[in-house]
Order: sequence, then structure tokens, then C-alpha cells
Amino acid sequence: MQNIYQRRLVGQQSGVQVNMPMDKTDRLLPESGDQTVATVGWFNRGRVDRPFSVVGEKLARLLGIPKSMRADARNEVYLILNDSFRTGAAGAVVSRLKSDEAVHKWVLIKHDGADVIASELTPPEDTTWLLAIKVMDAINAGIYIQVSRSTENEEHLAVVIRERVKDSEGKDTAQGEVLYEFEGSTDIEELDENGNSAFIGDVAEFFYGDWLEIEVNPAASKILISDAFATKKVGAGVEFYEDSGSLSPQNYTKAVNALKVTNVKYRYLLSFGGNLTFHSEMMALAQEVNRKLFVEIPGNLSPEAVVAWLKNFNYDAQGGMYFDFNWSPIKRDDPMGISGNVVFGTIGQKAGKACARNAVTNNFGLAKLNQPIAGKDFYLSGTRIKQIYFPDDMELAELAKARVNPAVYSEYHDGSGYVWADSFS
Repeated sequence: MQNIYQRRLVGQQSGVQVNMPMDKTDRLLPESGDQTVATVGWFNRGRVDRPFSVVGEKLARLLGIPKSMRADARNEVYLILNDSFRTGAAGAVVSRLKSDEAVHKWVLIKHDGADVIASELTPPEDTTWLLAIKVMDAINAGIYIQVSRSTENEEHLAVVIRERVKDSEGKDTAQGEVLYEFEGSTDIEELDENGNSAFIGDVAEFFYGDWLEIEVNPAASKILISDAFATKKVGAGVEFYEDSGSLSPQNYTKAVNALKVTNVKYRYLLSFGGNLTFHSEMMALAQEVNRKLFVEIPGNLSPEAVVAWLKNFNYDAQGGMYFDFNWSPIKRDDPMGISGNVVFGTIGQKAGKACARNAVTNNFGLAKLNQPIAGKDFYLSGTRIKQIYFPDDMELAELAKARVNPAVYSEYHDGSGYVWADSFS
């Protein structure tokens, strides 16, 4: 009698079912966002209602033209993000700070009056206006907007929103880059030849998602013969967002918490600057969302002051596993050529190099995530780098005890340069 007791599929037969092992490690995919950083910052343009994605090629387009750190230390965020992109980060998730005094207005297209294009906190309850547009890209400098009848359908409205560019006399021009361009009906029920909505708000949403919010005046929704834009294209510069208030701890908390609920993926968090609330909230976030946090301790502090600075925060050993503390007592040129030769954080480069490391995988699709970003394999790049503090052995020992990674000049048998000398967490 044949003795068969091992079968791949037992079914109704007697025996022991054996499920053969299957190696699927070659199918592993990199985690979504493993080459993306996330942070909170003070910018002069960008959304303020939720975090959004930024890529290096559109840094100025999405966050505004960088300004000098010497004018405002909060501008360090531009340098940090720029470093991240230059050294390997594919993208960034940004939560923009705003104060309690921030004002975000609607842009109105009016039927009559001297100012056909104006801005109001809320659309008024009258018949003076036709269209209201909420531009979610809160640009401090404003926009240049053009409006006219559509050339294809006289009952439709055509809108072009441009970057605001002024001439040598300070007058607005229509030469700015086009940001948004759309046309459609002011009738909320009109359909096109394919049965799709022809309403101008739906058309704008189709092309630009939730970056534009559009309302038509229900009491005055028709283009009138007397409208200035009925016979010609009308254009004007308009400011619709301003935020000159000071930031409170609650403002930082709100901006950090927004990163907790965003559905945009990221691998690394970045915190820097002198605001202790910002660092504390980012530490709490890192533990909650299970992400590594690169912390930049101000580089103008002495090692003794660095250790004292860390005592502002309370966390246990397990929580500390998420934190990568860095201290960079060095000055270097702002690579964007705005702030000159200044002290600013190196965590942008460190996170960028980590992203670049993650992009290189083996035959099984796995990156060297256990390879520390430290030592001669990862030199700090930059021009006119100058170390402003030289810690001695005792100070380095104290920094190591505090789990702080110093970025300092180091010499090796085959080269020398500025590196993160240790890799503590």
C-alpha cells in the first residue's frame, strides 16, 4: 500500500497538508514617501488650510521667493529645504504657519463700480458682484487677474490668474506667469455637449482640484451688457492674503498637528530654529506617527549650552529612539545667494542624503536603511565653510552622552572634510 501522508492539498483525503514556503522578498516595494521630508515653516506663499507637497524645481513657485535669514531667522526653513532637495530628497510636505491675525480674502469680479476686481473678507449680500474666487495659494504679494467674456461662448466667463509682476514704475502688468486659466458658465446647472457640468466652479475644480474655490452670486449670476469685461478683457493686481501678526505657541502646535492628519506620505521630520514649542510638538509627532525626526540644535550654542538646551524636553528612552539631535557650529554660504555666509542647520543635507540612500535598493528591493548618515561616506557640502567652535575631547564626550551628533571638521587616512562625526539616536 502506497504511504502518502504529505499533500499540497488535503481536501477530503487523509494526510497532513503542507504549504510550501514562498519567497516574495523580491517583490517588496519601497515605502511610499521614503524619499520625502516634512516640516513646518513661515513662508510668503502657499496653502494655509492644510499641508501640501513641494518639489525642488518649484520651491519658489510653491513657497515664495526666499528671503534673508539676517532679516528674519524664520527664513532658515528655505535653506533647510533647499539643502534637502539638493542632496537627494524627492519631495517635501510643508505645513505653513499662520498667526491669529492672518486674513484670507475672496477675490471679487464686480458688475459695476470703479474697481471691477477687488477683494473682500466675505462676498457681500448684494448684486454688485458676479463671481467670487478663493485662491487657496495664499500669496502675500497678491495676484494679477484678468477676466473677459469667453470667445467661444458669450454666456461664459474666462478667467486668467497670473503671478503679480510690476514694471519699473511700480504699476501692475499682465506679464506674469499664468497660474490658473479656466472658463465656464455662471449658471450652476448648465451642462456641456458631453453632459458634464459647464459651471465655471466645476471646470476650475476639474483642472486645479481644491486650489480654487468659486462662488457665483445667486442674485446676479448673468453677464450684463454694462459689465466692463463684457466687451473687453479687464485686468488688475489684487492683494487677498496678509499675515503680519506674531506667532504664538498655539500657532506652532496647530501647524504641527496638521502633519498628523495629512494623507500625504513622508519619511523624515525636520525641526530647527529657536522656538521650543516647535521642537517639542515635532518630538511628540514623531513618536505618534512613527517617523524619524532630525532636530537641529542652534549652532551658535556652546557644548555646555547644547546639553542645557536639551533639558528643556522630557522624553523616555524609547521616545528618544525617534530623535536624531544635531549640532552644527559652522558657517557656510547660503547656496541660494540671499543670506550670505551664516550659521544654519545641516539637517536638510542629512535628511536629503538619507533619502538618496533610500532610493538605492538591492535585488530584493531593499535599501540600506541601517547605514548611518555619518562619517566620511557623507561629507557635508557647501562653500566657504568655517567652523566657529572647536569642541575638545571632554566636550565631545558630553555631547555623546547627550546623544548629540556634532557636524565638525574631521580627518581620515584617505581624506578630510566636514562630517557628522557620530550617529547617535
